[in-house]
Amino acid sequence: MNVTKPAPGGAWFLVMLGTLTMLPPLSIDISLPGLPSIASALGAPPALLQWTLSAFVLAFGIGQLVLGPLSDRYGRRPVLLWGLALFTLAGIGCTIATDARLLIGLRLLQGLGACAGTVCARAIAQDLSTDRAGATFRQSILSAVNSVAPVIAPLLGAAILVTLGWRQLYGVLAIVGLALVVMVAVALPETSPRVATELVAAYRRVLRLPRTVGLSVLVGAGFFGYFALIAGSPFALIDELHVTSTQFAFAFAINASAFIVAAALSGWLARKIDPEILLATGAGITLLAAVLTWAVDSYAPSVGAFVATWTLYAFGIAFALPGSFATVLVAARRDAGLAAGLIGAAQMLGGAAGSTVNGALPFIATTSLGLVALFGGVVGAAGYVFSKPGLGQQRQLSEARTDDA
Repeated sequence: MNVTKPAPGGAWFLVMLGTLTMLPPLSIDISLPGLPSIASALGAPPALLQWTLSAFVLAFGIGQLVLGPLSDRYGRRPVLLWGLALFTLAGIGCTIATDARLLIGLRLLQGLGACAGTVCARAIAQDLSTDRAGATFRQSILSAVNSVAPVIAPLLGAAILVTLGWRQLYGVLAIVGLALVVMVAVALPETSPRVATELVAAYRRVLRLPRTVGLSVLVGAGFFGYFALIAGSPFALIDELHVTSTQFAFAFAINASAFIVAAALSGWLARKIDPEILLATGAGITLLAAVLTWAVDSYAPSVGAFVATWTLYAFGIAFALPGSFATVLVAARRDAGLAAGLIGAAQMLGGAAGSTVNGALPFIATTSLGLVALFGGVVGAAGYVFSKPGLGQQRQLSEARTDDA
């Protein structure tokens, strides 16, 4: 089958792919300022409205496990178009919802649609890559563009809330979804070889690859700590350490900027040094940040120390993330969509678990966050060490490729 491919590494094409990965953080963060208003307007308790976020994250995480393999079998474009259409229609539904439970259901569908953008963009970047360095470079660009959303989304959400009302928070998302449907239909060629395969056999192939499990643990555990730090930061900084809302927004922007810088730096270095060094460096920085976070937050909490360790943690996980995706996707080859979905699911479900565990711990905010970050950093580093290729693992890889042939 002839597959038309765009020129690898084109700036416009990579930015286009990056915008597809921005849907989840944009969809989550833009709605945050409006949650109190939505609860009041729909006559629902604030705790129930939290499920509009949880439902989105849950669908986004699990949906990748399904849509990734579908994009391998039927192509990236059909999965993208159907997913983005679902995202758009669910966004329109959110603008007219009159019941909190209906809104939660629509956000579930919206999360499912959004994950098509992320998993297909990651897989397309791999479709265009011929080696690990190139794959790491492309995955880094996607991560850098994706990281812009957490910086702008809360400010955009606040502006929309003041000028247009809470319903248009979801209206704007519907417009973005429609624009992406048009962009994919007009500008995105098919890149998948679309090889028919049995789902269980495909998962078995990818999970048997030497580094899949270890690097999934690295990503999942890293985001276990990172999402907890994001979710718990308002309680630690505002409630416990008494910063103002403006100061908190500034701290949040510093953290998000570190994620962008680390992803961009990882992409730049990927073509200059061994990608394995970058991956090991990211895991090491995350572990160091986790230990420092635990030590500082448990024994000498302060605003400066919290922001510094939180930012270092973000830098480390952002540095490791592109290499983790690239390493597994290069090995997975024709199962790139499935592999992207597997790592992406580990990322989101690990993050959801981290924020949940942090909220359940019976300690003050800084102490809880220190413990959760330490657990994430240590388990993530162990996952990386477990994934390190040895002779036995290389033999395993050869066997998997023989089965794939």
